[in-house]
Order: sequence, then structure tokens, then C-alpha cells
Amino acid sequence: MIRKHLSTSGIYQLLNKSFERVEDHRNKNINYKIQDVLSAGLALFTFKYSSLSSFLEATSDMQIGSNIKDLFKIKNIPSDTQFRDILDPLNYEQLRRPFDEILREMQRGRELEKFTVLGGLYPISLDGTGYYSSSKVRCPCCLKKKIKGKDDEFIYHHQMLGAAITHPDHKQVIPLFPEPIKNGDGEKKNDCERNSSKRWLKNFRSHHSKMRALIIEDSLASNAPHIEALNQYDCRYILGAKEDDHKYLFEQFEINSKNDLTGKHEATIYTGEKVRKKTTRTYEYIN
Repeated sequence: MIRKHLSTSGIYQLLNKSFERVEDHRNKNINYKIQDVLSAGLALFTFKYSSLSSFLEATSDMQIGSNIKDLFKIKNIPSDTQFRDILDPLNYEQLRRPFDEILREMQRGRELEKFTVLGGLYPISLDGTGYYSSSKVRCPCCLKKKIKGKDDEFIYHHQMLGAAITHPDHKQVIPLFPEPIKNGDGEKKNDCERNSSKRWLKNFRSHHSKMRALIIEDSLASNAPHIEALNQYDCRYILGAKEDDHKYLFEQFEINSKNDLTGKHEATIYTGEKVRKKTTRTYEYIN
């Protein structure tokens, strides 16, 4: 039964049932069920349609539309305007449950164990990404960036902090619930990736209190306040550090290296099937 739930069709069916539990903000004239609209949105991104209009055009084809509806358990797909009117007012926090339910199924099926490293840690990669940008269309939550050389023109954009369980030996990743990087109504100062990472850590720990996390982030996260937050929420971490961003750190490492106070670790990797290629890497480190 567990394996069935982790198949492609099983996951889509699990998500569809989870979407049923999302609170519908409409009180009357409900022609399209909320789970149908959310499942249609999932289908749009699963098949990587370039736009909502191209997705709706494809689903208007009798065969394609029938296949998508059958796979994602959709009864009816709304028009472009209705799609937005139904989804835009939803509280994004209500979509956390589908992410957690897939994770729960993977735990039950012991599939999640395959993603552990270093004695049972789950490597979770965090990084910011942009997904919307316009110089004309905006909303109260948009981040605002001045266009260089033009005093009265701005770019309005949306970003989020993405999170996923990753593993060097698996091509697949397991997405976790993201954290929006957005402004609230009336806020003049832009939200940022550092603030969103604090919120993500707090929410992550409240929903996954016992998960042994290994947080992996880039050089932006290599600062004392963020490391304190990682320790506060009981997370192990691997943080990148660029020389331009951490000049003092690199200077101190160089001094220690010259005085033989660093350690070295050598690792050999073999790749290729017919022709075996040997690669040896030497890592220098300080505790």
C-alpha cells in the first residue's frame, strides 16, 4: 500500500485529497472546487507549460485535456481569469500540508532513509530564487528595486527561499515548504533572504521537531546572526564562504596553514563504466 502511494499517480491522488482540506474563501457561486484548481496548477508546473494561457490551450484539446484530468483527478479546469481569482486570495500557509504529507509517506515507506548522510543527517539545501518580475504590474507584497540610471522607474518582483532535501547519489530531490520573500502591506523596506531564512528555520522546526537537519547554504548565510539561529533550532550546517565576502577568515586560514595548524584529507573518486577515470582531491581544513 505504501509503495502504491509513492507512485506518480499515487502522489497526485494524495495531493488531490490534501487539496480538499484547503479552506475555500468563496461563500457562493462555486462552479470549480478548490482541489480541482490547485491540482490544475500542479499539472501546469509538472509539465512546465510556459504560461497559464498555453496550459489552458493544451487542456482544451480533447485527448490532452482528458489525460491530464485523469492523471491529476481533476473534474473541471477554470478559465484564465477564474484561475487567478480563486487562487490569489488563498493563504499560502494552507499549502504546507501537501508537502508534509508526501514527506510522511516517504518516512513510512522508508524511502527517506536513503537521503541521509553523515550518520543520519538529512541534507537540506536552502537558496533564494526569483519567480516574477515586472516594471508595470505589481502588488502590495512586491519587492521594489530601482532601475539603474532611471530615478523614477522601478522593477517590482517576487522571490522565495526554496528548500529541498538533496543527496549526492540521487538525481531526485524532495521539496520542502518554501518561505516567501515578500513585503507586507505598507512596508517600505524590502524583505530579504536573511529574514526569510529565520522564518523558515522557525517554521521548519515547529513542523519537523525531530528531523536531524544538515542545512547547506551559500556565502550569504555565513554570518554570526544566522549561525546563531541555526544553533538555536538545532541544525547542523555546511555554509559556503567566498574570499571577497570573508577576507579576514581567509587571512586567518592562510596564517594557520603556513604554521602547519591545518589538517588535510585526501579523497579518491572513480567515474565511468567502460573507461574508469580516477580523480584525487585534497582538502585542507581547520577545526
